[in-house]
Amino acid sequence: MNTTPKVAYYMRCSTDDKESLSLQKRHLEKLLIKRIDLMDQQVEIYEDECQSGVKPGINFIRMHRDISEGKINVVMVDRLDRIPVSPIYNFLNFLRIKKVRFLCYDGNLDSSYHGPCLIHEYFKSKKAA
Repeated sequence: MNTTPKVAYYMRCSTDDKESLSLQKRHLEKLLIKRIDLMDQQVEIYEDECQSGVKPGINFIRMHRDISEGKINVVMVDRLDRIPVSPIYNFLNFLRIKKVRFLCYDGNLDSSYHGPCLIHEYFKSKKAA
C-alpha cells in the first residue's frame, strides 16, 4: 500500500469559464510550491465546471469518496466559496475526522496551522462581509 500523501485540487466555477478554472489551478500550484512538505506529492484534480455552489458537483462527490477511501491526505481550494455551501461545515468536519489537511489559497489558510475551528470562523467572517 502506498503511504505517500496525495493532494487533491478542488476547483469549481458556475459557468464554462475555462480561464477561471485555469486561474484557480495556477493559484493552487503556487500554494503547493510554498509547502515544502508537499512539493513532491502526487496531485489529483477534481474539477466541477458549470456547477453552482449550492450543492455538490459530481467531482466534489468523487473527491469526498476518495477521501473516505483514504486516497487523499490533503485538500486544496482556491477560495472557500469553491466548496458547495450546503455541506461546507460538514465537509470541514469530515476532513478533521479523517485527519485530512485543508489548505485555501485565499486567506492563506492551512488546517495544520490554523486548526478547523479557526477555518470555520474565517468562513463565517467572509460570508458576513
